[in-house]
Amino acid sequence: AVVSTQSGHYDRERRKSQTTSPKPFEKCGSCTNKTYAVAKMLACPWCELLCHKKCMNGQLGCNKCCESTIPGFHAYSYELLGARSGFTSNKAYNPYHRENIMNQIGDAFQDGEGTNENESMWSGISELLENCKYIEPKQVVQSKDNELKVISLNIRSLTKNISLIAENLAHFQKYDVLMFNETNCDPDKLPNGADDLILEGFHPPKLSIPRRKSCKGGGLATYINTTVCDEDEIEVFEPRNVDLQSFDCELMFVRLNRHKKVNKSIILGNVYRSPSREPEKFIQYLEEMFVALHRHRHKHIVFAGDFNINLLNYETDIYSQKLTDIMANHGFIQTVSRPTRITDHSATLIDHVYSNISENISSTNIVTLDLSDHLAVVTNIVLTTDNTSPLVRSTKRPKTPYRRFNAENTEKFRRLISEETWAETESETDSQLKFNKFIDTYTKHYDSAFPLETNQSRRKNERQSPKPWILPWLEDACARKNRFYYEFVKNPTEVNKIKYKKMKKIRRQTHPKSKKQVLY
Repeated sequence: AVVSTQSGHYDRERRKSQTTSPKPFEKCGSCTNKTYAVAKMLACPWCELLCHKKCMNGQLGCNKCCESTIPGFHAYSYELLGARSGFTSNKAYNPYHRENIMNQIGDAFQDGEGTNENESMWSGISELLENCKYIEPKQVVQSKDNELKVISLNIRSLTKNISLIAENLAHFQKYDVLMFNETNCDPDKLPNGADDLILEGFHPPKLSIPRRKSCKGGGLATYINTTVCDEDEIEVFEPRNVDLQSFDCELMFVRLNRHKKVNKSIILGNVYRSPSREPEKFIQYLEEMFVALHRHRHKHIVFAGDFNINLLNYETDIYSQKLTDIMANHGFIQTVSRPTRITDHSATLIDHVYSNISENISSTNIVTLDLSDHLAVVTNIVLTTDNTSPLVRSTKRPKTPYRRFNAENTEKFRRLISEETWAETESETDSQLKFNKFIDTYTKHYDSAFPLETNQSRRKNERQSPKPWILPWLEDACARKNRFYYEFVKNPTEVNKIKYKKMKKIRRQTHPKSKKQVLY
């Protein structure tokens, strides 16, 4: 039986060697790597060699030929031209400015006073876009009673960044709404489900899982602060007669029926469009969605997210023009004017915010958070013009006495206890009096090390709710890292990039060590 089994194995190997022939492959004439998809290779018009499609540059030829014939082929335009190339993070999107070349058309059709009838509206929108600026995280203030502060960010994996958000929770609690896109997260695959994504001070998030089975490149999450409304006032809904799952993008609507006790609902649309999707289909789907949203036209609707269409190319890119036009046709104005994704060689405005009531948008700014390769966009929405309205619930916390527990005060308390002789306590003979002396002495040292404070004065970089392992020197290091990132965003030079990367590396190396020393 053993012999027959071995002979059968040899027969199968012999037949396999006779019937199987090596699969043909071809070497790319540009990168010299092998490829078995010979049918998809293209011939270079200069060297006439077959090359990968990715190694071809259209009629210019393959990369190898371009390098040998075109000077500076792999150099960026800003490297070749310097400041003349116009690369800067200060480039702005403002199609409503009167000096825009497209707005010069129609000057002859002015009314009798010599001003266009739409010029006042355009100037207001243009002023809103011009006031959009970069701010550091420390410049963000707490949301007011009569406004809704919304932050939108391409988080690039919520599960990886949820711990960083929790460590900086005091900053994120300044916002009323957190809108994260490209979360790359399916709560069913997490150890504790959606409980792993809960943030203190916020209601459980409203989630939309990525459409890809790999959970990469998609997903939405919207958090509502508990001071905004009760949980039963938050509603996830789909417009009638429209299937959002069939759209060529990811879109989730959250409606706040009653927020900060204002009796008027607001609709927040969280958007993510993958760069691999066709912009033309995306714009067509938007047209269908606006038809379905027509019955909600009197409500305040805000769209925010990563659209992956660079509006800085508005004057030359047809899709940027189509997106702006279709939004404007339905009464939506884009309020972000500065680049939201900046590298050392590019600056693009692909994270947008659209509102159908632009006069309710008091400001839109870009926060230099370094959680991902995108910057965060903060929009302040005015809820009422009457600051004394009885319908508005105050979110200000009363000033109550508190004690500051940190490493410095703890060390002081240990020193006072160790230096205490307890002579007065030991001199008492009565047990009750001895206990009272002990409590008095202990309380005296406790109050000395951890005094009651009523003012909110803190160190320059001290956090509102500091973690015990984030010591003062680490707080200063985090503040310097944020400052260097802000400077890099404003002026993306190689020097600023090196300074930011170096400080980020120091912070990343020292933070876990400091946490380990305190906890273990």
